[in-house]
Amino acid sequence: MIKIIDHLLVQEKLTLIRMENIDRINFRAGIIEIGRWLAYELANTLEKKI
Repeated sequence: MIKIIDHLLVQEKLTLIRMENIDRINFRAGIIEIGRWLAYELANTLEKKI
């Protein structure tokens, strides 16, 4: 299953980490933030017990 994440905050982080002059610390922080959003989106697809 492929899910396209069209989230404004993820797009903003992608824009920031694509900049040529970004340093390692900010790049890693951006990747971590994107990973958190992806995990959140994945958690929403899981079945929930009621």
